[in-house]
Amino acid sequence: MKINKILMIVTMLIMLVLTVSAQEYVDSYTIFEGTYSSGDVDSLMSVDNDIFIIEEITTPLGMAAEFYFNDIATFASVNSDFKYTGVGTSHIMELEIYDFDEMDWILLQEFSLGDEFNMNYPLLQTSRFIDANNTVKVRFHHPQIGSTNHELYIDRLVLLPADEQIFGEACPTSSSDSFKLLIPLIIVGVLLLISFATRQPLIGVFAGIGLLFFSFALYGCFLISGMITTATGVILMLYFVFVEL
Repeated sequence: MKINKILMIVTMLIMLVLTVSAQEYVDSYTIFEGTYSSGDVDSLMSVDNDIFIIEEITTPLGMAAEFYFNDIATFASVNSDFKYTGVGTSHIMELEIYDFDEMDWILLQEFSLGDEFNMNYPLLQTSRFIDANNTVKVRFHHPQIGSTNHELYIDRLVLLPADEQIFGEACPTSSSDSFKLLIPLIIVGVLLLISFATRQPLIGVFAGIGLLFFSFALYGCFLISGMITTATGVILMLYFVFVEL
């Protein structure tokens, strides 16, 4: 019985570490054109009230800011939440990633003044976007004369692994997509009910692990919900390990 508890605790810790370390976050950045307003690399980790903001400047290249991800072995997509705000003439902004094979920037998204996106950009053969030093470069680029009335708000910029490619977009944009996001939660909930009804703690433990995995899919869209779901998963696993097993 004691060995079972130890094995379950070790499994929980391994799954938690693997889940938390799955996403890759920005390590540093350089603003070549534009005026820094607020935020830092921690502002780019999740969708919340901590936002990285850059203002355009009145030069032929109104904004150019590069973001660097270090120690990248592999990834599957670029995930970002941002908006382009201001008044006056509509301008074009570009989100790009650097292709080290072609030695050129590849367009991920072109957007105009007033646009807002929460998107996931899956990429094929991502090794070409990783240089010899295991660095990935992503940039926001404004290819025309800027305006000091325009600002770029970046709330999230991360690289996601293959096992987190649930939907094309990072967050649901319709009620049907929202329902799809809830399907894994419903399945896990049924497993938890079965474990309580049949007093099978192993089912409950692994359902709790599934709940933990699912919770991180919520972080990009529903931060509070994701935190609550994570806490619930941890509490349920601890309950089954220390009470039921």
